[in-house]
Amino acid sequence: MKKLQIYNLETAIDFFLDVVQRKNSGQYSQWPSTALNNHIRSLFDDYDTKLKSNTLEQLLSIVWQGVDETNFKDLYSFDAKKFRDLYQFLTTTPNNAVDKVCPYCYLDTSESLDHYVPKTPFPHFSANPQNLIPCCSECNSKKKDFWRANQRGKNVRLFLNAYIDDVMNQNFLQVAFSYPNNNIVPSFSISQNGMPQNLFDIVKTHFAKLKLAKRYRDHSHKVFVELRNSIKVSRKNGLTDQLIKQINLDTIAENEKTFGLNHWETVLKKACITDPVAYNYLITH
Repeated sequence: MKKLQIYNLETAIDFFLDVVQRKNSGQYSQWPSTALNNHIRSLFDDYDTKLKSNTLEQLLSIVWQGVDETNFKDLYSFDAKKFRDLYQFLTTTPNNAVDKVCPYCYLDTSESLDHYVPKTPFPHFSANPQNLIPCCSECNSKKKDFWRANQRGKNVRLFLNAYIDDVMNQNFLQVAFSYPNNNIVPSFSISQNGMPQNLFDIVKTHFAKLKLAKRYRDHSHKVFVELRNSIKVSRKNGLTDQLIKQINLDTIAENEKTFGLNHWETVLKKACITDPVAYNYLITH
C-alpha cells in the first residue's frame, strides 16, 4: 500500500533483451527469432500503455507453445544480477535511503520480486521490470496467480499495484479496540471515506485476500509495548498526559507525511492516543 517509483533506467523491452543477452547460451542461443522479437515488442508496448492508463486487467493472455513458454519463464531469477539491481532500485528511496518494506502489506520485509501479472498465463512478462514489485514471502504466497477476476462480465483487478494505485493519502484504514479478559485487542477494518468506488473495490479485495486485518492485529503487541514504555518514561520525567498526547500526535503527523495515512502502525498509535479508553489502558497496565 505504498507507492513505488517505476523503473526508469532503461525501457522495459531493453531490460528484457538484456536479460536474454545475458542468457545467450544453450537454449537461448537462437532465441527469440526476429518474428517473435517483434511480437514481444508489441506485447511490451501494450503492457506499457495499459499500465499508464490503469487498465492492466484488460491484458489478453496468450497460449505459448513448447520452448517459448519455458524460455520466457526461465528468464526470471531473483539471484541474477539484473534482477538484484532492479530490486535495489525499487527499494531505494529518492533521498537514497534503503526501504525494503513490502508495498503490499507495509508490514514485512520484501524478500523477492512478485510478478504482478503472473507468469501463468503471462510468461512473456516474467522479465518485464514494470511487472515486478518487491514483495514479502507471505504476500507472495497469498497473492499467487489470482490477480484479477471477472465480475458482471468485466475484468477487475484484485490487488493494489504499487506503480499505479496511489492510496497513501486516502484515509481508509481504521482500528477499534476491545478488552476481553482485560487485554487490549485491536480490530482493523477499512472504510470508503470518499474514495472512488473502483479503487475502493480493489482495496477491499487486497485487504481481504492478504488477510491484513489479522496480520496487523498479530503484530500489534510490539507497538503497544513501545508506546506504553514511551508514555511511562515521559510521565516519569514530569510531562503531563496532555503534553504527551500532543507530542505523539505531532510525531504521528510527521510519520503520515512519510508513510501515508494508512500505515498500520501509525494508524494504531494514533488510535491509542486519541481513544481515551485505550490510552488509559496503556498507562494503567
